[in-house]
Amino acid sequence: MSCGGNYNYELIAKLSFPRKREWHKLILEDLYMFIIDFDDTLFDNYAFKHARQRAAADAGVSAEDFLASYRAVSQRGGYSNEAHAAELAGLGYDAGKVLQAFEITTGPALAEWRLPDAVRFLERLAGLGEQLVLFSYGNPAFQELKIIGAGIGTYFDQLVLTPVPKRESITRLPARKGDETAWFINNRVDETIELCQLIPASGVLKRPPEETEEVFKTSGLPYFLTLVEIGEYVATR
Repeated sequence: MSCGGNYNYELIAKLSFPRKREWHKLILEDLYMFIIDFDDTLFDNYAFKHARQRAAADAGVSAEDFLASYRAVSQRGGYSNEAHAAELAGLGYDAGKVLQAFEITTGPALAEWRLPDAVRFLERLAGLGEQLVLFSYGNPAFQELKIIGAGIGTYFDQLVLTPVPKRESITRLPARKGDETAWFINNRVDETIELCQLIPASGVLKRPPEETEEVFKTSGLPYFLTLVEIGEYVATR
């Protein structure tokens, strides 16, 4: 399974309403909602990356070359199976063999890295009757591939996939006018603080278990280890 195409969107790369089974323009301006990050919030991107490294190793790629090529492609933008395989081909590896190895990780296996309580969490929020927006930074085609493979896209009213940093696109999101704010649920402390200063949003942090607690303690934001805890917290506020 591969993702391709030349995505050259200025700010918001893709906007869809999977739950409503239809496409819309960004015209909603008075909505209270949940804005939810994908990588390491709903999806274990840390484990996914390591699985890709192991798959590459089976194709003969050293750990050093995998990491260096991963960083190079990510920094340029447009990360995909094909782009990473091409980068490794430049280091002397067999592009076809590497691509085949990467595609093993972006097929049905993607559901393995959906966090175990993600579906329960999304069902809890969906039951509140508010709009759910998935807000993700990265190559839109590759992020969409992961989201669909993880089996969570249909829980959202909108998928907003942006190839530019979130701070450059978050002000384009629909937000409720007036006193009420959106909830922004994310795993990155600094990013959450920054974005909640750009739009009327209250941040809640999902702490990945591999990260130390200290930075979350000093953030001044509520944080939780599980999505179920976050769901209960926001539902009672």
